[in-house]
Amino acid sequence: MQDVGVFVQQWPTILGCDVAGVVHGVGALLSARFKKGNRVIGHVINLVSGRPQDGAFALYSVVSGDKVAILSDAISFKDVPFALEAAVCVLSPKQPGTAMPNISAPALGLPYPLLEPPSIIKTLMVYGGSSPVGSMTTQLAMAACISVIAVASEKNFDLCRSCGEFEVFDYHDEVH
Repeated sequence: MQDVGVFVQQWPTILGCDVAGVVHGVGALLSARFKKGNRVIGHVINLVSGRPQDGAFALYSVVSGDKVAILSDAISFKDVPFALEAAVCVLSPKQPGTAMPNISAPALGLPYPLLEPPSIIKTLMVYGGSSPVGSMTTQLAMAACISVIAVASEKNFDLCRSCGEFEVFDYHDEVH
């Protein structure tokens, strides 16, 4: 990357994008939302921001308020999902951005969870239903009373069903 200037334009730079830790300090605009000592997860990426200091592989990271979320005490740092950026970006109420152009908030366009059954039943197809993003999308859709049809490999059917998928198809199967 350094020799040909691909992705990283300035050196030194801090790589990495997934962060989890304890808040050390909070900017004035976010002081109502975050406090020193909060346990958080987030996403930083210098490849998008262009700022070499925006990376995760450091003792401290600076995370934009729209890319960080408070982590419940019920979830240990060890058990935090592998795809933190997916959770934060999907759930973050934000305008379309560089990472997901033309997609506005909520990023997947799913309605918020419902307490009563909807008047119209909707269906969502999730290609890659067993992936971290697919699993999370399924659970969010199910909470919003949207039935989910997943496409995954046969070995992952049980995982898909455990997330709530109504029906699962093997992506190896031919379409007739």
